[in-house]
Amino acid sequence: MDWDVEAEEGSAKKKQSSDTQYVSPMFVMTPTMARMTKEYADTMILEKKQKKADYLAFRDAKLQSLGLENCDEYFVQKIAEVRQIARSVEQQVVEEAQEMLEKIPEVSETSESASVAEVSEASTKVI
Repeated sequence: MDWDVEAEEGSAKKKQSSDTQYVSPMFVMTPTMARMTKEYADTMILEKKQKKADYLAFRDAKLQSLGLENCDEYFVQKIAEVRQIARSVEQQVVEEAQEMLEKIPEVSETSESASVAEVSEASTKVI
């Protein structure tokens, strides 16, 4: 099978690239410098893994506090989308309610004047 051969060649290339010595006219990598850069790279990789683990632990704790244990990333994204939609709907309802409240005094004033006119007409008919 060709893909087995390609996989072996790819891993051989990776091994070769890590063993490569970098030399340029202005810079020569000494074994001490190579060791230091490898240590630094290892430290950075460990920090990245630690940050990822911390984030996942924080996310899982937050999901557990919401009562959502054992859920996958797709489910978490859908929950975030639903919350965003709920916030936008809530904001829209509040804005519409404010508009309605602004219109109510106008309606109540006209209804009050109409009811006063009806009462005065009714009182004149009775008299």
